[in-house]
Amino acid sequence: GTPSKRVCPCGRNLSLIDRIEGRQSDFLRLKSGKLIPFLFFNYSFEQYGSLVKGFQVIQKSFDTIIINIVPTKLFTRETELRIIRTLSSELEGEKIKIKTCQSIKLMKNGKIKTVFSEIVK
Repeated sequence: GTPSKRVCPCGRNLSLIDRIEGRQSDFLRLKSGKLIPFLFFNYSFEQYGSLVKGFQVIQKSFDTIIINIVPTKLFTRETELRIIRTLSSELEGEKIKIKTCQSIKLMKNGKIKTVFSEIVK
């Protein structure tokens, strides 16, 4: 949350919060109408902990999903293919492109938005 400089009208000297902030992630929307929450990706990537430092899923269209991955030195082409195989069945055949990168851009609040959909709702 965002701390407030206001004083509580009750007279107590307890801290107040101006705004509650939490994770903001989109759902992926598949052609079938199925929604895939960000937690699906969090759980899917747990098994790659020693191979992937971070990731971000971007849905450009109903048939293109880009996964930005910050790889460790142990990440290989086989790792990439395993990730695609793992995700493909749940994503109903949508095209998955993996891009490796040095880092994932942070939002203004300093957090990573794990899943981002560019499809207009």
